[in-house]
Amino acid sequence: MLEGRAYAVRCSCGTITKAEFSEPFGPRPFGVKLVATLAVLVGVFRLSRRQVQYFARTFFGVELVRQHERLGGGPGGLRPTGEGRSPSGTKLALGTISKLEQEASDALAPVYTEALDAARASEAAFVDETSWQMKHRTHWLWVMVTGVASVFMIHARRNTLAAKALLGGFAGNLVTDRCASYLNAIEPKTPALLGASAEGLRGLEGSSRRDLPARLRPTPRR
Repeated sequence: MLEGRAYAVRCSCGTITKAEFSEPFGPRPFGVKLVATLAVLVGVFRLSRRQVQYFARTFFGVELVRQHERLGGGPGGLRPTGEGRSPSGTKLALGTISKLEQEASDALAPVYTEALDAARASEAAFVDETSWQMKHRTHWLWVMVTGVASVFMIHARRNTLAAKALLGGFAGNLVTDRCASYLNAIEPKTPALLGASAEGLRGLEGSSRRDLPARLRPTPRR
């Protein structure tokens, strides 16, 4: 844990001059590693924010408290604390975790867009979806897997609109379980719509596994 301090001085004319933070410190009290770690704990490992609070206090010495427990003070809800509290001597409002999640999401947006564009331009893609709980409501986690990138998308619906949001203008070979959302989302010019699951393969009328491109054929079990 690093601590940086920037001082401000008042001139005899009344002007206040504030020092600026230099690397590795920035204008806010959280480094990129802490932001990334907390975002991964919530978004990937699905920990509650209360669990993230405990993790931050135990491993980083940063104590995250409820908003009404804040006593004011420094930027971002940080303030000095007494002995017996956080080893770093700082407290932070619990709601700030959500703000840090959004900050991480905004930072990753350009990379996500680049990966999605690359996936949509691929010759072949495997797509699927599954239920995903978010804010005590059922959403849907969609995935598009290609040779260059695997892209995930959380959407409130499991319908054609959501499938189009994922596929965009995809015009390659699409491997699905023949869900109607995909059938309605693809453009007529799409070369092939293939069933990925055993049920999908059996449902292809007039087709057999020998008709599939070699790279898309199921691997025989041994």
